[in-house]
Amino acid sequence: MRCPAVRAASPAEASRKSLTDGAEAPNPLLQRFLDELWAVEGLAPLTLESYRRDLTALDTWLRGRGRALHEADRADLLEFLGARMQSGYRPKSVARALSSLRRFYRFLVAGGLRGDDPTARIDSPRIGRPLPGSLSEAQVEALLEAPDTA
Repeated sequence: MRCPAVRAASPAEASRKSLTDGAEAPNPLLQRFLDELWAVEGLAPLTLESYRRDLTALDTWLRGRGRALHEADRADLLEFLGARMQSGYRPKSVARALSSLRRFYRFLVAGGLRGDDPTARIDSPRIGRPLPGSLSEAQVEALLEAPDTA
């Protein structure tokens, strides 16, 4: 569905090219997923790159354990996400990675390539809220000097 006259390469293809420069070929199922996100949903290049990076990391991690990306189960994903937390990734980054995994496995289920979604019962890490900013001394003074409107 790509129109070569308008765009020479999809961001997903550019991502594939940067991935294969000096590295092994990307997972074809992962590439199909990225191509569909680009073609059907028109996701931004940086979003596609985030998906590619997260899913490639999982694919590499699983292959190191003798598993394929499409065969991962809930325990595999929990272990992967836990390893990321222990490696110093922030909860926000792990939550984003989990979002990528969810979208990928839902894509596989919708396409009939999997019967179940291993991410279905995985909770996102708690991200916590930032504390509110405090007032400067000058702002406190200005509040104290404000006229009494009662």
